[in-house]
Amino acid sequence: MEGLISDNGQLVDSQRPIVGFGNRAFAYGDGAFESMYVRHGEIPLWPYHVQRLLGAMRVYGLELSLSMNDLMHKIQELVEANGLYGKEARAKVVVYRSGGGLYAPATNLAGYAIGAYELKGKGLLDWQPIGLQVAPSGSVCLPSWGAGFKSLSAMDYVQAARECPLLGTDNVILCNEKGEICEAVGSNVWWQRAGVVYTPALHTGCVNGVFRRFLLQKLRESGIDCQETHATLDLLHGAEGAWLTNAVKGIQWVGKLDSEFLRPDKPLVIHELLKDWLFS
Repeated sequence: MEGLISDNGQLVDSQRPIVGFGNRAFAYGDGAFESMYVRHGEIPLWPYHVQRLLGAMRVYGLELSLSMNDLMHKIQELVEANGLYGKEARAKVVVYRSGGGLYAPATNLAGYAIGAYELKGKGLLDWQPIGLQVAPSGSVCLPSWGAGFKSLSAMDYVQAARECPLLGTDNVILCNEKGEICEAVGSNVWWQRAGVVYTPALHTGCVNGVFRRFLLQKLRESGIDCQETHATLDLLHGAEGAWLTNAVKGIQWVGKLDSEFLRPDKPLVIHELLKDWLFS
């Protein structure tokens, strides 16, 4: 089915326009969003999504009229209405500033919209049999001052994603103006060297990923040496393993970085712990 979306709590046809020309999400990208994995109507990483969404709303000055608990119920209502309750699904919540104004907004009150779709292909708990092909981006440089939230202004990632078919890759690695590794398109970056797991520090400008925070916590609780770092691309080469993560697809191992082939052993060990970590 998947024919419905939630427009400020009202279930409407997904093809019906919900924003006008003056809507600030359309005009200025004035808002934030969260994409999340839903399994049988449950959102395993919900507390992490709430923390980041509330942080974004605080920084952007957005005030939503419903509680986070009510928002979760609205997501579940839409999942059920779209016939996805017994399936794996991807839900997206967009929170945007209401009212008019030019650059200076007239209000901090926010509206919201929710979409829910059946998850096609790899889900959070699925192991990906073939490694991703990844290369550095040749055209996009991310600012190192990013707040770590998922803003509605995402042109850097759109441009980077457009590079993939030109390079013949599944994704690209994005660096900041200092040449430090930040992230990939829609994913955080991880690698392992000499038994230590590394991921870029937030000060590089990477998104404060929901799965990133979850995995950092679980790795450290398991006694695995895991460090947030400022590293350049040369430190990715020669790694024992590398992988990308996000809250919908979980761990995706990198099989080829430029012309260098990498093994799946290290990310597979971590992937096999996921189910216990998520549902224990």
